[in-house]
Parts: sequence; structure tokens; C-alpha cells
Amino acid sequence: MTDREKVVEFISSGADIAGAAVGGAIGFMAVGPFGAAVAGAMGVVTTKTIIDIASRSLSNREEIKVSATAAYSLAKIGDYFNDNKVLRDESFFTGINGKRAVAEEIFEGVLLKGKSEYEELKIKHIGYFFSNLCFMDDLRASDASYYLQLSEMLTFNQFCILRAFNLLDDERKEYWRSNTLLKLWPENPELAAQISSLCQSGLLTPQSTFEVDVKITEMGQKLVALLSLDLIENEYYDEILSVLNNPPERY
Repeated sequence: MTDREKVVEFISSGADIAGAAVGGAIGFMAVGPFGAAVAGAMGVVTTKTIIDIASRSLSNREEIKVSATAAYSLAKIGDYFNDNKVLRDESFFTGINGKRAVAEEIFEGVLLKGKSEYEELKIKHIGYFFSNLCFMDDLRASDASYYLQLSEMLTFNQFCILRAFNLLDDERKEYWRSNTLLKLWPENPELAAQISSLCQSGLLTPQSTFEVDVKITEMGQKLVALLSLDLIENEYYDEILSVLNNPPERY
């Protein structure tokens, strides 16, 4: 069995979670990366890492979650190739001075995060992290691990909160101030606590002794892009967006 066949066999077990993405990943593997040498280097990294993880001791559910994470990553990479997107610098995939490639480290991290993720709605977006990073030249590779760690710490509901804050129009943004968040606590302490945690992480405006706007930061926008949080279905964030569009002082 070739390495590519091993990968296809492994990611097929992720259909329980990834569904159609498995077909997209298999289709991508059948064609393989094409174009410049950097695309071939990316293919080597993904194949090598998946085979390595697959050889480890995994429970049945862990195997499903890892294979689903890989399927989401590969399917999205295939979509980007079809859209003629350009991969980032080759050194990300090949390493420098004999050191292990950063892409290999990050992809291993992504698959391991997927393996241990109990909120399975997050797995799709964890998989997308690597796909997006491969094409994102404006994010330093040295910062990627920090963003991946942040994504592990957040709940799926906090993913939805970031998505909702990113959707607020300019008029509604003016109503969200640190004082607004204080007024939210008595009515919805769980949501207030999760928003406060995002502020502490620097993904929303950090809290201050002075009243400040509560809005998504540049870091928050980068994480939204890395995780493709714009693809979260409306049903998961509609209630949150309704609260954001009708802040406490307007009730």
C-alpha cells in the first residue's frame, strides 16, 4: 500500500464527523498537490504527519476525530488550490538548516488538538486552521502555535461569540462598551463571563479602568480567519447576535 493509499484509508474513517469533507479530501489526495515545488513539499508534510499519527495508539473515537480533522484540512486545501490561491513561502513546509518544518509541527498540533477535542463542533474549524495557515503570508509562523493554543482553550460557544462580534455593523458596535458588559452580568452571566474571557485573551478589546468599546481586535479577526469562523451555521450564533444587537441599555 502506498503512502497516499494509507492516508486515504485513514481519513475515510472520519466520515462520521466530517461527512462530505472526506470525499473532498480523498479527491484532493487522488490528484495531489500540483504546480510549484512548494505544493509538493506541502503534500509531503501532510502525508508524513497523517501516517505518523495514524500509527499511534488511538481509541476508536480518537481515530474518527483525528481522521475528520485531517479530512477537513485536506478538503479545504483542495478548495484553495481549485481557486488558484498561492501557498505561503516554501521554508514553512521544508524547514531551514535541517530543522523540522514548521508546517509539520503545526499540522501535528492540529491533529492532536482534534484528537482530544470533546466539543466535536470545533473539529471542523481546528482542521481549517492548518488549511488557512498554509495560504496566510501575513501571519508569522512563530505566532501560529499561540493561535492554535488559543483555539483549544476556547469553547465552541466562544467561537460563535467571535463570529457574532465580527458581524456587528458599525451602528450596533457603538452600543457595546465596557459598561454595557457590566449590565449584561445580571441578565446573562454565562454570556458575560465568556465575553470577558475573550477580552482577557486579547481577542476582544481588553477591559480597562476607563470605559472602552468592546469589539473584536486584530488578533480576534486573525483567529476568525484561521478557523474560518465565518462558516459557522447561523443556528449556532443567532441568539448571541440577537443579544449583541440589543444590548442591555436598550432593553
